[in-house]
Amino acid sequence: MLYKKDIINFLYVISFPVAGLGSYVQGNVSPSIGSFLVIAPHILIILFYLIDSLYKRTFNFRPNGLFVAVILFLLVGCYSAYVGIVNSIPFYTKPVAIGRMAVTLIPFPAFIAVFLYNGRDIEKVIKLTFISLTSLLMLNMVGFYGLGLKNAIHSIEGRINFPFIDSFYSGSGLCVILNLMILYYMRKSNKQPLYFTRLLLFFCLNLVIIYLINSRLQVLVFLLTMVLIFFGVGLRSKLMYFFSILFIPLLLNFAMLVYQVLSLPAFEALLLRVSMRDVLTFNGRAQLWQTAMDWLVNDRTGFWFGNGHKGHYVLGLLEIEARRWKTEPYQMHLHSTALELLVSTGVIGYGLFIFIMYKCYVWFGKQYTRKRPEGIFLFVMIFFIWVLQIDLLLYFNATLNIFLCLLWAMVTVHYKQPEVEPLIPEVLKVSSGNDNGSKYEPVY
Repeated sequence: MLYKKDIINFLYVISFPVAGLGSYVQGNVSPSIGSFLVIAPHILIILFYLIDSLYKRTFNFRPNGLFVAVILFLLVGCYSAYVGIVNSIPFYTKPVAIGRMAVTLIPFPAFIAVFLYNGRDIEKVIKLTFISLTSLLMLNMVGFYGLGLKNAIHSIEGRINFPFIDSFYSGSGLCVILNLMILYYMRKSNKQPLYFTRLLLFFCLNLVIIYLINSRLQVLVFLLTMVLIFFGVGLRSKLMYFFSILFIPLLLNFAMLVYQVLSLPAFEALLLRVSMRDVLTFNGRAQLWQTAMDWLVNDRTGFWFGNGHKGHYVLGLLEIEARRWKTEPYQMHLHSTALELLVSTGVIGYGLFIFIMYKCYVWFGKQYTRKRPEGIFLFVMIFFIWVLQIDLLLYFNATLNIFLCLLWAMVTVHYKQPEVEPLIPEVLKVSSGNDNGSKYEPVY
């Protein structure tokens, strides 16, 4: 029997691989067409939910405060994309901007629909998530090793450049997310040796990929997350979250200490490339971060509402760095989700973002303590709150930003298992028992 939930779950499982294909189209065919391919499954999920709700004449979602905050933040992101058009960013056309707005706004409500159809069976959604992310990784492995394709948006010679994802750094981030989920499963599978062995082999494969992509700062954050997990240090500490906000200033002030740590034999072998100049400047990122912080302290143009997409280009912040790297300023970015948000969306957008991240971090910490299935993503949230400071993985339109929208939707929706409805209603038998007429109640 085919159930409505089965259709939604199928669209959900293919959503991340399809997003990967969309990323490839963005870089090789058309950015605007690629953007709409990225969200094609999400659009179908939303349409299915709306048509089904209109047919039943009921909408079973009750928005909460966090839902409002997320929607406001996504709208700020759309406004930032619009301001980029007003500011005449080179090669940033109206179709490209509309595609960015769609990718920013659509996935979050689609994921809410996924949770509504699955009700309280959150463990199934998590398993489907693992399958979907694994499928995206396998698709990239086939594309890179089998078909000889490489990333057309962002690639560096000598490293793995997965073709079906927005950047090769996102490929590393994808492997980190899978490994953090695997770690959670491994801790629960010590009495299942065969299952544990399969997980361990997959974990090792991801480690090899991370090693070959060789993003040193991501490796540093991944190792930090692993230490916190194994020693249980501050897994739910609110203080750790606020320290993560200051990660860039801490790195800049303790760069020499970081170099001394990375110069140890084990790290030199792991990271392949360790030099004092490279580490102290974090491969040139220190200048980018310092430029953004100088703007924050001394200039503050667009302080409240931001300067729009590629706002650093409008302000002329990266002209010196662009000449140093022999590229154009509009082709550069700040190598930090936090600083990019601050410059492009202002304190309003950045404030909403850190508020949402804080609420989600605390919520997943509670689920981890209660030993609920959602606790698996606490490890991922810890990785995210650190890596967003030093990489662009979670900025609008990035593949992992879509995954972040999934986590936000999970925190927004907590309902009990709904009545199961098949696609063909007359086949469904009427079950006996009391029916108090209340299908949806908050879980917590």
